[in-house]
Amino acid sequence: MMIWGFALLFQNIMQAAQQTAQTGATTPFNPNTFATFAALFYGGLALMALGGIAQLVARIGALMEMAKAQEWTWFVLTIIFDWFVILVYLIAVRPKPNLAPQYPAYPASPYATPVPAQPWSDYSPQAAGMVPPPAQPWPAYPSPQVSSATQPAEQPLPYPLQTPQQKEPDKPQE
Repeated sequence: MMIWGFALLFQNIMQAAQQTAQTGATTPFNPNTFATFAALFYGGLALMALGGIAQLVARIGALMEMAKAQEWTWFVLTIIFDWFVILVYLIAVRPKPNLAPQYPAYPASPYATPVPAQPWSDYSPQAAGMVPPPAQPWPAYPSPQVSSATQPAEQPLPYPLQTPQQKEPDKPQE
């Protein structure tokens, strides 16, 4: 649009100069010519700004994709040479296959029984947070047998097995 505006302005100036040369009289300059030139010039500027924004978005997107693919040579060339390298990259480099599975997830059976909110009736809900493990994992688990020669010195556990409310403090015998 800017070139069209300049061409229109130049054409009108040349026509006015030709008429002046033929007739010898000065012809007035058409004011509509300059208004048309200004409209075409500013319209071209607006289109260039929109195109620049679109090109910036495309360039950032291409740089992000090249960085994700770790194509550092293309990345640096795109920073240096801009749109020409992006065009060559789109033509020459094939997209890498997606490693995600291309099939849908296995559908749930419509005949599956619903899971109850609390599966065990004698299970009491616990407060959120860390809960120390019991002294013995389960009753059927045998305690390890350690020989007296290799038995380590007894050290206190880093956490209490019972809360102070559950255990009576040791009282000295009288």
